[in-house]
Amino acid sequence: MGIYFECRLVCLRGAVQASVPADIRLQIVSPCIRPPDGEGWLHEIKHDGHRLVAIVPSRGQLKLLSRNGHDRTPLFRVPFRKLALSGRPLVLDGEIAVPDERGVTHIDLLQAASGRYGADRLTYFAFDLLHLDGHDPRRCPIEARKALLRRLTTSSVAVRSCLNVSGKSAPKGSFRNGSGACTAVESRVTGSKPNAMSSASS
Repeated sequence: MGIYFECRLVCLRGAVQASVPADIRLQIVSPCIRPPDGEGWLHEIKHDGHRLVAIVPSRGQLKLLSRNGHDRTPLFRVPFRKLALSGRPLVLDGEIAVPDERGVTHIDLLQAASGRYGADRLTYFAFDLLHLDGHDPRRCPIEARKALLRRLTTSSVAVRSCLNVSGKSAPKGSFRNGSGACTAVESRVTGSKPNAMSSASS
């Protein structure tokens, strides 16, 4: 049975008590030619970076895992310093990237910033909340998780929540900043693996 948990901002129905997971099996998006239409989908920009799960089991601790489960903590830890010191156990799913002066991300900028210098340019774009304060919210609707995620990251510059919009007009607007792709996720879905599709702009 689902319970309520508070984060000083909102309550989320459907979360269950759970310990912080040591690793996460990620859903991989399915490519498509055109983004799906309709109000049943949420659309967000697909950033040009690397998928990364951020795990904060306790204050001062941080573990960053790639899509394949490899430890990337030494490479990308800089943007998460404030988050790791917050003392709140949480797990985020997102993408590590480097935006240019227009806010458009480029993989070559990420590769340059992954070295010894330039780590302060790293930005983490979080698109899902997988754990918070001893609770697993993945049985909650994706829209509710994203709303909570926005509130949790509202004061951070280095860790941001991905903007998402619904409706079939969303993808066209997403490309105004030069992004080459968007990701669509089924909205109002309860569960840890809603359908997700990614399409590139022409």
